[in-house]
Amino acid sequence: MRFTYITPFGSVGLSHFGPFLPLARELERRGHEVLFVSCDRPAPVERMGFRCRSQAEFGLPEERLDLVSAERWLDGSWDDALAQLPGDRFLVDATVDFLCLSLARLGRPSARFHITLPLGERARGWSPLGSRRQIRARGPATRLAIAMQWARLSWGWRWRELRIALAARWRGRPLRHSPFGLARALATAAGRRRNFVRFRAERPGFPWPEIVACDESLALGYSRPKLRLYLGDQLVDWGELATVPPALATLGQDRPLAYCSFGSNSGVWESMGPQLDRLRQVARAMPAWDFVVAAAERWRRDQEPGNLTWLSFAPQVELLRRATIFVTHGGMSSVREGRRLGVPMLVLPQAYDQFGNAARVEALELGQCMSSAATVGEWRAALERWAGRSRGDEERGRRAEVQAQTALQSVADFLETDPWPANESVAEPS
Repeated sequence: MRFTYITPFGSVGLSHFGPFLPLARELERRGHEVLFVSCDRPAPVERMGFRCRSQAEFGLPEERLDLVSAERWLDGSWDDALAQLPGDRFLVDATVDFLCLSLARLGRPSARFHITLPLGERARGWSPLGSRRQIRARGPATRLAIAMQWARLSWGWRWRELRIALAARWRGRPLRHSPFGLARALATAAGRRRNFVRFRAERPGFPWPEIVACDESLALGYSRPKLRLYLGDQLVDWGELATVPPALATLGQDRPLAYCSFGSNSGVWESMGPQLDRLRQVARAMPAWDFVVAAAERWRRDQEPGNLTWLSFAPQVELLRRATIFVTHGGMSSVREGRRLGVPMLVLPQAYDQFGNAARVEALELGQCMSSAATVGEWRAALERWAGRSRGDEERGRRAEVQAQTALQSVADFLETDPWPANESVAEPS
């Protein structure tokens, strides 16, 4: 059987490839073919032996698919190109899950693949942006950003439609459009919503099966679609990229190590600058600790503290095996790996799902959410407090490995089911 994974992100979005790699390895081990399709052919994925193709090779647009006008998918403009895609089953990155509509129109089975828990879901008093206490503890500017983010998540599909419609009109141009242009964009979004609702009414099996790249416990007991499968806490092996540089070979052996990683988008968030400056002050105030920071090159300084090492790309899993504390932005891949290896986490969320992930970390007592306004003293107290938490014995590690392998096998078994069952019912939270 041939499986095709479609994601709009190429080399600049490796976090959208990593969670799928363990599943791709398992499918290949079972004798299936796996193909990655994105806006380019990411070299790290190809070097690991996977087949990658550019979407332009099949007549699809060269730009990211999530930026293409949504009407073009709904009116069938790209159906001929989608029909050329090789594969018997399709796994679609949830950022472009509207492709499931077009694939269904062509009679091609698809499932949605979430690299994180779907946004907009609540669980036991925890919102996607954290608990009320966490939100109140942040400064006014951060609270305003959270309020805007919450409004975005509450709109759900409507906001996505508006964003895509606006991006199609404003891409590459300054925002000097008249109110009439905005009204047209809103009308376009409303039209797409009507088409979406009509299509959903014609397809009682919507939403399609979902695969979420984390352990079910992170959902905190909330399960919406009946056919949602959890991939478990998988560790991503990036091959040669996971090699620890010789200069770091002795880190974590005789001194506490704080590994600080802020994701592939750390160069985009302007808030990272002052927060990384604060971490430098923390490193200077704690000379008995070693710090490794993985973030965008734009934030590197000529004069770094002597006990701080800067990396633009870090062998994360290997460094986490040595780390005493994991300071992270709260991306799901980082939370998943920190939880699997039992490393206490200090989460400094910036955007997207990271506020909700920070809330989940606190709810499961895996670590602590840090305020963007935290002082050097507060950082030092948090590091010393969580450094005393044991990562668990070897038995805990074996249990985590068995649980992850069991979840991986369950998802692979489901993907081999013929035909895929429809997801006809929705279970509301109790």
